[in-house]
Amino acid sequence: MSGAGFGGNQNYPKETVDMVKCPRCDAQSGDHARVCAICGNVLPVRIVTMEEVLRSRVAEDAASGQVAGGFGPPQGSKPSAGQMDAGLRGAIFTEDLARLEKQLEYERDNRERAEMALEEYRGKASARDYDAERLQASLLRYQKYINKKTLCVAGVVVLLGLILIIAGFTEKGGAERKLAEYRGYKIMYDSVTVASKKVAAERDALRRELTGLKESHAAAQVELEELSAQVAPAKGTSSGVGRISVNIEMVPVQGGTFEMGCTAEQGGDCGDDERPVRSVAVGSFSIGRFPVTQGQWRQVMGTGPSHYKGDNLPVERVSWRDAQEFIRKLNRMTGKNYRLPTEAEWEYAARGGARSRGFKYSGSNHIEEVAWYARTVGTTRVGTRKSNELGVHDMSGNVSEWVSDRYAGYGEGSEAGEERVLRGGSWSSVAKSCRVSNRSNMPAGTRGNNIGFRLAM
Repeated sequence: MSGAGFGGNQNYPKETVDMVKCPRCDAQSGDHARVCAICGNVLPVRIVTMEEVLRSRVAEDAASGQVAGGFGPPQGSKPSAGQMDAGLRGAIFTEDLARLEKQLEYERDNRERAEMALEEYRGKASARDYDAERLQASLLRYQKYINKKTLCVAGVVVLLGLILIIAGFTEKGGAERKLAEYRGYKIMYDSVTVASKKVAAERDALRRELTGLKESHAAAQVELEELSAQVAPAKGTSSGVGRISVNIEMVPVQGGTFEMGCTAEQGGDCGDDERPVRSVAVGSFSIGRFPVTQGQWRQVMGTGPSHYKGDNLPVERVSWRDAQEFIRKLNRMTGKNYRLPTEAEWEYAARGGARSRGFKYSGSNHIEEVAWYARTVGTTRVGTRKSNELGVHDMSGNVSEWVSDRYAGYGEGSEAGEERVLRGGSWSSVAKSCRVSNRSNMPAGTRGNNIGFRLAM
């Protein structure tokens, strides 16, 4: 039955039945009954539509004065067609509203699944980064091994030539013995050649595997960017239109000259890469009072990479490259010129700058006063330990901090490598690794739950 002329064209499903009396015994049937419960006679069933049910309910409500918000005809009077239409439309509206609420809940579930997929792909991308770097290191080791083998082969060939020349001048006759010796040397040469070819084949296999990992990583990056675009929140500003405020507290540091490296207060804990001590001049700059927090990272990047969660905890599991991307977006959002501190700026600030009192750790000779270290529970809210002479916190312990420099020794002729410098030690470090002069180094793509950074400008 069509609802034309009564609330619009609506096709209602057949989903209810009337209650009837048994034609044999006049007994009243139950809801949806097909057989009489008294005599067992098959009952006639009349299928009715949802529209008829709604019309009946509207008519009953109108008869009791409750149609259209209670403004119906007097009790006992017949409802008008307009009143019945209004009631029917109200019932249809209620059903539509319930359906839309279910659709909204479904969309929310889809968004949550997309966000979970995004986090999973970030983890996969991080694992691929680590595998690629590990294979690159293995490839370099095999290259050195092949070079050594090549030198060995060349040495054997030269040695064979010398032996044959000396034998030719010192031996007379004995041609058969010389031939036997030559065959022995030939066997040795063939063995070395086979080994060299085997190493070269292994090197080629590693290169192919590394190439495949790089391609997989690139594909994962594309997929990650697509997922990010799906779940990224709408931005209130566009490029070049307005600025966004990010609360990063900076401490001014007056420039000066200081002794950098293993100075007297460091005792016997210094490493070789902290020597020799050298006099370094730095200009005036500003440095973050605290390491960058997870709340600040999320405000700029819209993600939460850290293993230990909390807006006031230092962000971790970020590589040197991740820090550079954060700084690039932060500068674009704020119009400022944030950067990573240089290694000299970091140590100068950790020692207290022009106000330095010559402490072993940043702010004290007693590490428990200024650092979270040698712990197994993870990072701690920034600023909970005593600051140093400049009012800067957590430069010893909590998280190791990236600086801008490539790693190299202090000695003359030292060449910078591909790895980047980390300073300050972390929650998992022993005390001597939290000293102001201590240095460590990692590849620029390394992420760890004890690695973070702070800003300078």
